[in-house]
Amino acid sequence: MVNNDRFIKTPGGAKLGERTTINGKPGMHYKSGKKQEDLTPEQIAECITGKKVLKIIYHTPEVVVGV
Repeated sequence: MVNNDRFIKTPGGAKLGERTTINGKPGMHYKSGKKQEDLTPEQIAECITGKKVLKIIYHTPEVVVGV
């Protein structure tokens, strides 16, 4: 069985790169021809928006215990 979880894909199935860890944070290893680069989520957001990204805040649903 092939582990496809290591690849980052678009909702349509196009491969963007491989999952990697950069300084303990999630990231993506991108390769195009002879060029390679490791990108953090902040760097990817900066490429898309053209604006500096200080940090990304991830939303995690609250867990309610003992209602």
